[in-house]
Amino acid sequence: TTAAVYAAFMAMYPTNAIDVYIYAARSRLLTAYGDNPNAVRPVTYWDTDPYMHYASQEWADNLSPYGPLWNQLAAPVTWLGGDSIGEAILGFKLLSAGAAIATAWFIHAIVRDRHPEWALPAALFWLWNPLVLWDGIGNAHNDVTLMLPVVAALWAWQKRLDHWVIPLLLASVLIKYVTLILIPVALVAVWRRNPDSRERVAGILWSASAMLFLFAVSLYPFFHIDAIVTSAREQGALVAASPAWVVMASLQEWSIAVIPRETIINVAYAIAAIYIAGWMVACWRDPERLPRAAFEVMFAFMLVASTNQRAWYVIWIVPLAALLIPATPWRRTLLWSVTAMMGHACTIWLWFMWDFEAWGYYRYILIIVTVVFLPVIALTLREGINALRVRTDRSESTRAVTSTG
Repeated sequence: TTAAVYAAFMAMYPTNAIDVYIYAARSRLLTAYGDNPNAVRPVTYWDTDPYMHYASQEWADNLSPYGPLWNQLAAPVTWLGGDSIGEAILGFKLLSAGAAIATAWFIHAIVRDRHPEWALPAALFWLWNPLVLWDGIGNAHNDVTLMLPVVAALWAWQKRLDHWVIPLLLASVLIKYVTLILIPVALVAVWRRNPDSRERVAGILWSASAMLFLFAVSLYPFFHIDAIVTSAREQGALVAASPAWVVMASLQEWSIAVIPRETIINVAYAIAAIYIAGWMVACWRDPERLPRAAFEVMFAFMLVASTNQRAWYVIWIVPLAALLIPATPWRRTLLWSVTAMMGHACTIWLWFMWDFEAWGYYRYILIIVTVVFLPVIALTLREGINALRVRTDRSESTRAVTSTG
């Protein structure tokens, strides 16, 4: 069944976004011209290479916002595809499908060790998730590939192969920088779980060697750090279709205040940093909470600090929720997956029905953000209140027992 479903989505014409075409155009810079996609824009060859037109004029003038390891993973696809954009698209779909299946194997292995009866449902929660199918396979977004090393790191954590955890997370960061937020909590957990000084030193040396190897492979042949920093900053400066955008645009729309986007981004990052610090403390107290910390940190970051949130970014939390099954994070994840798909419906049909002159762009985006985020925020608050009540009841029960004793 899974094979048939994946074959159907691999045959799907990419829709909602042209990212896979942009991947191909940027990768062609490397495979056809020997240029660094983080330093050279597809528009450079706009007049001489029709292939670059697939990136569209809107995006051909942008540097690749992805990590250098993504350039290495994408290169074989466009090298084998040659001048055929169709073969390149199929190649990126195959890459995503392979990453999805490998991720499912790790999820199954992780859950099987703790709850054997939930191993298959957990793997299928990932494989059959509507966003994974639509955006990960059908549209070949690289977010599926991004999460494979993260899940592999958590598998290594469960197997007590702690020296693999940070290098695997770094591999993910070198594909797409967002997973950098997971490294602080992982560092704390790994450090605390290995109290023996010799084990710590050995782990540090091994991890450092693996990380240096990863950097060397990823940066080859350019080793152009400045270009990577510049391209990452370009992407990080965007604010659109997110709660942060609603705050910024609403204050301006209602003539309350005009807040620079840099301020909005900095405040959002500060809130996320405080939350990450809280989970670092939690992992210091109990290192075994790392898998839950990874989910909660990524979830909160998407809700607050992903200021240019896209529907397919929800793929980031799907495998993290799957490997926690039967714990409840799957509820928020499934709901967000559904509302993200509803957001796609808005961008497809609402866009064509919307009278932008009469109703404006602000209301259009406000509807989309409300549809995508409000149900998730409501469920999150409900679960938080319920958890607080349970904790309060436990405290009262403990006090009652103590006073009775």
